[in-house]
Amino acid sequence: MAPVTVDTIWLMVDEASPPQHNYPLVGREAEMGVLREVFKEVRKGSCRSVVLQGALGSGKSRLLDELL
Repeated sequence: MAPVTVDTIWLMVDEASPPQHNYPLVGREAEMGVLREVFKEVRKGSCRSVVLQGALGSGKSRLLDELL
């Protein structure tokens, strides 16, 4: 599988319908902090990978929605 560039991620997000969250994200400050730091590094040109792994309904997609 070919690597996905940040430009590709943004393109995919822009084409998707916007997420509909009517409630605040609670208790994920540490995870969001890690994702923000990694994203900053990528925007500066570093190559990073993140694996979001967890049970069904644990909030993986929501974390990405909040980040992007």
